[in-house]
Amino acid sequence: MAESVQEEERELSDPHLIYLVDEDEAQNQEITTQLEHFGYEVMRMNHLGALAKAVATRRPHVIVIELSFPEGKVAGAEEISRIKQIERFRIPTVFVSRSSSFDSRLLAVRASGDGYFTKPVDVVALTE
Repeated sequence: MAESVQEEERELSDPHLIYLVDEDEAQNQEITTQLEHFGYEVMRMNHLGALAKAVATRRPHVIVIELSFPEGKVAGAEEISRIKQIERFRIPTVFVSRSSSFDSRLLAVRASGDGYFTKPVDVVALTE
């Protein structure tokens, strides 16, 4: 029974879909262009409010999200934590930020982040 649930969850996730959540349009465009060359479909969002609704509609393979937003210095991490409490499945998450501080990285880990990149993002490393 547990195997069928795991298989169903894998089927719900689109293996080529990446949600990119960041207000930096120039960075978003650059990342999107490069990820599309690797065969990914990128859905860009420039505000946090759109993410929970998008996740409920279509499960991505991974979420790439800025750590800070106008809502707060760690609003991206807080939103991921909130979504992970609501959803019954785990979505791999990579945080991006201009900050390389220990505190920023720790916040990403506490929000169950799977990766952390400082801007500008090395997209080749991100895809790996």
